[in-house]
Amino acid sequence: MIPRNISCKNSRSEFSSRQSQLQISYDITTSSPSGKTEPAKFFNAQFLLSYYSLIVLCLCNSLTYYCYYTQRILVLLVGITSLIICILFSLAVILREQYFKKDKFTLCTVLYAITGLGLIFSDPNIFNLLLSVEDEPTFASSLQSLSVLAVISINKIIWNKQLFTLMSVFLGLFSLSLNCYNRDKILQEIFQFFLYLILIQNSQNTLASNKVMIEGQYVIPEEEEKLSHPEVPLSDIEVNFTQKDSDANTGLEEVVHYIKTAIEWMNYIKDYPEASFRVGIDRTSRILERCLAFLRKCDNIYSTDYNKVTKHLETEDKNYISQYFYGASESIPATEQSDKRLKEKSITASFGFDETVNVLNRICRNWNFSVFMIDGLNNEVFQVCGRYVFLKYGLIKRFKIQETVLRDFLIELEGKYQKNKYHNALHAADVMFSFLWLTFNSAWKDKIRSPELLIGILVTLSHDVAHPGRTNRYLILSKDELATLYNDISVLEMHHASTLFSILKKPKFNILENIDNDSWIFIRRQIIELILATDMEKHFEILGNFKAKYLSIGEKLEDNDIDYRTSFMKMAIKAADVGHAAKETDIHVKWSELLMEEIIEIDRLEKSLGIKQTLSTEILMTDLPRDQSRFLKNIVIPLYIAFNEVLKSEEIEKKCITQLNDNEDYWKRKLRNPTVFVRAESFKNPTRHASLPDRVPTSGHLS
Repeated sequence: MIPRNISCKNSRSEFSSRQSQLQISYDITTSSPSGKTEPAKFFNAQFLLSYYSLIVLCLCNSLTYYCYYTQRILVLLVGITSLIICILFSLAVILREQYFKKDKFTLCTVLYAITGLGLIFSDPNIFNLLLSVEDEPTFASSLQSLSVLAVISINKIIWNKQLFTLMSVFLGLFSLSLNCYNRDKILQEIFQFFLYLILIQNSQNTLASNKVMIEGQYVIPEEEEKLSHPEVPLSDIEVNFTQKDSDANTGLEEVVHYIKTAIEWMNYIKDYPEASFRVGIDRTSRILERCLAFLRKCDNIYSTDYNKVTKHLETEDKNYISQYFYGASESIPATEQSDKRLKEKSITASFGFDETVNVLNRICRNWNFSVFMIDGLNNEVFQVCGRYVFLKYGLIKRFKIQETVLRDFLIELEGKYQKNKYHNALHAADVMFSFLWLTFNSAWKDKIRSPELLIGILVTLSHDVAHPGRTNRYLILSKDELATLYNDISVLEMHHASTLFSILKKPKFNILENIDNDSWIFIRRQIIELILATDMEKHFEILGNFKAKYLSIGEKLEDNDIDYRTSFMKMAIKAADVGHAAKETDIHVKWSELLMEEIIEIDRLEKSLGIKQTLSTEILMTDLPRDQSRFLKNIVIPLYIAFNEVLKSEEIEKKCITQLNDNEDYWKRKLRNPTVFVRAESFKNPTRHASLPDRVPTSGHLS
């Protein structure tokens, strides 16, 4: 912390002794209204107006002298040329100032000198005296112009007292020496020179009383600041910040360190109001921006950073800790970072009959594609739809998958699905179609890579595999073996991921056998994380994390940022998992009724086992509209809105979010008309809606 009661004498000597040891380079920045950090400006509008007004007045002085007293074009050209040089140099500095940030002190000094010389040589009197020509006096002498320049330049382009005095006196003496050729007016010139010196002295006092600007856009260069305020221990904060920053091992330590350092800078501003107020604000702003950027990247502030933990260790110790205490790398494999953009392919392979191909061609083109159209494929939904998707996006060739292995894998995976009303293979296929549509109808289609598409397809097809038709709550409360196996933690989702990799473990089903080990580790980790993300208990955590990173604090999206890509995949999978809620009302109602059947069956089982029930069967059978209305309002609509805030897809806005609002209105209308509530009879033998397409007929074995 900065000492609050520090004596100027002690702090001067202490700071002077450290000044030679600690050379700290500061980067003065300002915050724009958009929140971006920009370099501090050299000049403000007031200075520019005064500066160019002076140039224009001197130019008018030369033109007036030429028109009224003499017709010597040489005098006019010299004056105009001198002023044009001043204008060009000043414009070069102003327009390109971002490139001169490190040399701004020198450039401003040179600008002051060049402008002063330009004003001297633009004075027609001086040029005539050099030519030994007697002419009428000008309206404004060079000393008068230099006086105005000194007034407008103080605290704008010259900050150092000694340098300002030296340059101003030099320019004044140079002007006086040239005017001494006119012996008739030498006393007048000497009198103007002494007035000029008085003005310079007064300007010095102004500079001394305002060593650091408190308002406006300008700050004293740090080199001058250290000389002007040696009593202020500016380096204490920066040195303390650097040392503690290097010692932080967890995200929490780093955040606390950022906040403490920002508080120290605020105390510095409060304790030394006469010192660099603007510098303290800039430092505080920069530290808070670093803290914000860190929070955007950090998923868990309590986890340790491997690189910081092992920073001072030898290579062998690093390898030991990496192998036994940290998991495999979660970075995107280098071989996958340069993966080319995915392209759709025209499918010409045989699927048994043309009607199936015509139906499947609607994938990614029609958001309201109904999987009920392929409900008649009799345990071959995955074999047909999965093979079609793998061919369509070139995944078979990309990952060197044998078609027989792919076929056997899809058959085996679908066979693991139970005959549930809702959590079945048809639902998995519907989620896959929704995921692909969301991906290829948004900006993500230009960013997604083949491994991520493969991951998305495998996750959607397997995210409910081996689902027993029960909830996590039921499995835990009934002390089911699955709950015991997975320690009550995301029981079903753990089971789905485990089932998938149990299938892939067998050589005849292993479609990942030809990928390298790094890619396999990456794909496995991503699949597990994405399947676990479908646990609705994690819904608000995932949604809140996404909104905080990419909406509230505007995280910049970087293509190779694994956190960003994983966050997007989680949101895409979650949106696809509840995608039926954003489809045409008939399709949505169909899926809602099937889900309610499953829930009612669980409710009856809970009742038979004496488990405390969430809602009674009677309430569930008559409360579908209220349940779905709340589900859309509180879960699905916020999810899609947040997701599309990043994607900014007109298709998602028009076809998904608009339909979500329509479906919510549908359930609200049901609530206002109790006579049309869903009754128990509708769950005994649900009928097809007349508006849904007929099932695709089957004929023979599908190859």
